[in-house]
Amino acid sequence: MMSFFDSLKDTFRNVADVVQDKLTQKQVDAFIKGGIGAALAGDGELSSAEIAEIAKTISTTLTNVSVKEALDKINAFLPELKGYDTNLRILLIGDEVGREIKNENVRSALKKMCTRIVQSDGIVSDAEGEYIKLLLDAMK
Repeated sequence: MMSFFDSLKDTFRNVADVVQDKLTQKQVDAFIKGGIGAALAGDGELSSAEIAEIAKTISTTLTNVSVKEALDKINAFLPELKGYDTNLRILLIGDEVGREIKNENVRSALKKMCTRIVQSDGIVSDAEGEYIKLLLDAMK
């Protein structure tokens, strides 16, 4: 039987296939510049405003209907990620999509965001530890 995380990763991979087919390099660049770049340029933490800005960038960058449907499915699935704070849930999604797109800029930005969030309080919680394990496994 598949574990919860295996099933989660499969879900994200299926979504990433859709994103990869529809996303142009120009759109990826716009996403990084408008959303992730702004968050990383700050204090290393994602505030509510920064999260809203990233969400806005995603919705304006990914105009393809099938991609939006895929993102809606992810959002519906998020409440099941109990024990993860909002930042880590966003990162978990972003890492799967970024890794499958094989875009080094996306991967690099997500790894930096993960590191900064964990370092923000100096403590690795159980949720952060499990996320880091998944991230490291994915980057092998």
